[in-house]
Amino acid sequence: MKLKLYDMDKVTDLKDMLQNSLEKYSDRTLFLVKDSHNQPYRPITYKQYGSDVHALGTALVARGYKDKRIAVLGENCYGWTVGYMATATGVGIIVPIDKELPGDEIVNMIARAEVSAVIFSDKYLDKIKGISDRCPTVSLFVCMGSKTDEAFNTVSLETLIAEGNKLLAEGNMDYMNAKIDPYEMSILLFTSGTTSDAKAVMLSQHNIVTNIMAMGSMVEVRGGTCLSILPLHHTYECTCGFLYSVYGGCTVAFCEGLRYVQQNMCEAKVTYVLTVPLLVETMYNKIWANIDKTPGLRKKVETIIKVNNAARKVGIDMSRKLFKQIHSAFGGELELFVVGAAPMNPEVSKGLYDLGIRVRQGYGLTECAPIIALGADTYYKDEAVGYPMPGVQIEIFNPDENGSGEIIAKGENVMLGYYNNQEATDSVIIDGWFHTGDVGYKDKDGFVYITGRCKNMILTKNGKNVYPEEIEPMILELDTVKECVVFEEKLDDGDARIACMVYPDVDVIKSKYSIEGEPTKEQMEKIIFDEIKENVNGKLVSYKAIRNVIVRETEFVKTTTLKIKRHMINQ
Repeated sequence: MKLKLYDMDKVTDLKDMLQNSLEKYSDRTLFLVKDSHNQPYRPITYKQYGSDVHALGTALVARGYKDKRIAVLGENCYGWTVGYMATATGVGIIVPIDKELPGDEIVNMIARAEVSAVIFSDKYLDKIKGISDRCPTVSLFVCMGSKTDEAFNTVSLETLIAEGNKLLAEGNMDYMNAKIDPYEMSILLFTSGTTSDAKAVMLSQHNIVTNIMAMGSMVEVRGGTCLSILPLHHTYECTCGFLYSVYGGCTVAFCEGLRYVQQNMCEAKVTYVLTVPLLVETMYNKIWANIDKTPGLRKKVETIIKVNNAARKVGIDMSRKLFKQIHSAFGGELELFVVGAAPMNPEVSKGLYDLGIRVRQGYGLTECAPIIALGADTYYKDEAVGYPMPGVQIEIFNPDENGSGEIIAKGENVMLGYYNNQEATDSVIIDGWFHTGDVGYKDKDGFVYITGRCKNMILTKNGKNVYPEEIEPMILELDTVKECVVFEEKLDDGDARIACMVYPDVDVIKSKYSIEGEPTKEQMEKIIFDEIKENVNGKLVSYKAIRNVIVRETEFVKTTTLKIKRHMINQ
């Protein structure tokens, strides 16, 4: 394999990017939206989107919100993207906020970011109304739909767009003529955390567009259709799903929820999806579960895979035709999963490729806008989280005898700093290098691998470092385990041991061990511990071995990007 980079249009900021796309793709569909669950997707063109963005921006500037901070909050929807883009391309600073946060945390973030206006979706009208009197800096609340509430200063997005169109017709060009400084703070993003420890990341438009161009040079998805699943307030989905799609002439279909992913993929004829490993691995397991419903079919499929993989070596790939039925289940057009937020099981990546679906991993952080490493179309390794993006340097800080240490990065995509927190900024940006807090290494070809997280590291009593993320994928290969977290368990005598809390697959346990009725917690703990001792501990050095298993009855509490909240494993 050899790294091949695609030529990309050069853009300086989001306004330049939007204008470039409006000129090139005016009549192409940019968004696919649903007015209700039972309705088909309705297309919205680039031209219509540009018109709505310009109208909203014009209205906000005319109402006095030039250079103000504007928050956007809601599910993934058209109004969210209009509010974001209008603000960023001539109004002020955009502040995406997680819709799932409790009211107190939203109030705190609005205050910390000095927000002057909040754009929110209809679904969260009651939540916003409930906190409106505690947001003294906010003078305007904009509901993305047509709903308003006279109890507080609310206007609908429709009304503002109508206002803006009228002003534009009258010749008001204040917003349209606004100049963008691509190097100043334009996006203020809160990291995940509680009210007290969530940091506000300052990103410039230069950070964002350099990341978009670099990503596009490595992975070709221009003109495709993306299913927007992960929350837009998260920089991974925002930069790589929404903004890159606008830049690349793509179409974005909004997913109706996790239970409708497959249905929406079929309806929108999706070609690529940005997601997290959990979703991809679940889909892959379901494919094989369906195959196993027909006796003898697994063996036939495995034989076909071997034959096709042999043909691939001489340039013949028939996987999409051979596995047409599998592809049809996802709409028939799916080509690519781009996976981030956590390391991917390489066996799943290879398995999907066998069936004709590519998987490319990416690695990044909010502070890096977000990607720093990515598996390219022509240069990737399933075991690695990626290869350094063009314009990004990645090094291993203070490596141990195995070459493993903290991953640090330098590039035009690294944040300006943490808002109003110079001490925190100085602790992570040292001599121009951003310290990620992730532990990993680079191989001889320059690919990046993650072995753990500094803050999750377990220091054993004999001074050895244990990274849970290194062990957990091995445990997840057991078919009796759905989810797991490796942690240090404190004992009553003051000692400690490496333990694993698991959310089991009860149905598999019952079938595999011929258990009638519901297995007890003790039964499941013994079964899984025995499997770990046999299949996992033997592959680990002794100080990393799992010494206890605890079974839980419910799934782990997760973030909106489906990462397990480790500090809440007992909840």
